[in-house]
Amino acid sequence: DLVLTLAQAPLKFVAANGQAVKSGLVDEAEAWLTFENGLIATLSASRVAETQERKLSVTEPGTQFNADLSVPSLSILTRGVPGAEPDSLVLPQRDNLAVEVDVFLRAVATGVAPEVDGRAGLAALEVAERITEAIRESAASRQMEPVT
Repeated sequence: DLVLTLAQAPLKFVAANGQAVKSGLVDEAEAWLTFENGLIATLSASRVAETQERKLSVTEPGTQFNADLSVPSLSILTRGVPGAEPDSLVLPQRDNLAVEVDVFLRAVATGVAPEVDGRAGLAALEVAERITEAIRESAASRQMEPVT
């Protein structure tokens, strides 16, 4: 849902690849999402990697934003400036699932709509399903057994 929020445009095309490494299921996957506004997001996930990473990079003219969502931290680098050092921010640690549950309970109790509603969750689920289907299609095109 974070990529959909950043893109602010409809999803146009999904390509993905995945493979079983240990479990017989998709253990590693990479997906390329292309949006109507030209934005391209590359997502990768692995449940067998040596280290757990949750990183996001956003590049816009003149600026590079790098977020480590597992720490969490953000670095901002001004591009095109020789010798420029990134500004780094350490963000407060929080339990995102607990926050989501609290927001949901508050919405039920007060009737005030949450900032991220069920439609956003459904949109994220639909993207996940498109990625899964693209992985299946990729496996079939390589004439391999589809991985579930």
